[in-house]
Amino acid sequence: MIVSRNPVPSLHDFQILMCRVDQFLNDDAKKRPRYYAARGGSPLEDDVMIALVYLYPAL
Repeated sequence: MIVSRNPVPSLHDFQILMCRVDQFLNDDAKKRPRYYAARGGSPLEDDVMIALVYLYPAL
């Protein structure tokens, strides 16, 4: 689960965050297609969290 400390994050900021995570995961999936082909549900959520921590370590 992702929790925001900001009670009113802007939609634009959220869209930027999600686009960066999406791009990161898609780039990684091109490098490791078999890994992502076997992912789904909770394991994929873990990958999203890892991407968020990598891209935004201060979160």
